[in-house]
Amino acid sequence: MKRGEHLSDALRAFREGDLERAQSRINKALALQSAAAGTGGSGVIEAYLHVLAGRITYSREHYRKAEQSWRRALTVDTDHTAAWNNLGVLYRRRGETSAAMRAFSRAEKLTPNRPDIHYNIGNLHKAAGDYQQAVDAYNNLGTLYESRQEGKRAREVFQRGLSADSGNP
Repeated sequence: MKRGEHLSDALRAFREGDLERAQSRINKALALQSAAAGTGGSGVIEAYLHVLAGRITYSREHYRKAEQSWRRALTVDTDHTAAWNNLGVLYRRRGETSAAMRAFSRAEKLTPNRPDIHYNIGNLHKAAGDYQQAVDAYNNLGTLYESRQEGKRAREVFQRGLSADSGNP
């Protein structure tokens, strides 16, 4: 089995909730990656493997290990949006709001059309009591959904923005 096939199977297992199988496939793929070092192996696949490994360890509440996995992904691909976004979630969880905002901002700069990043930024502003910035972030997300013809989701996000600051039309 090739690294990409192990990654696909790991993703499938993760979605199905079979974290043991997912971790096993990641380990096999990373072992193949190590064996292929210096032979033009795919860094993209390696970065995704580390991101997925981080998601698994995060779901098991092994936060330090998750952070290590996401940082490894960034050593392979410094512009890996999911790794930056996941680090932002982790930092927010630890109460490190400045670090969370830096990570989310980096992710947003890399992939400005990812709704979950706008959502995370909006929630960070809302938690900090910065309602104007939260409303702006929710508005950006709602507008993004609207442009994708996802009217129901756009309305839901606009409603969240209004609930963050009902005095701001």
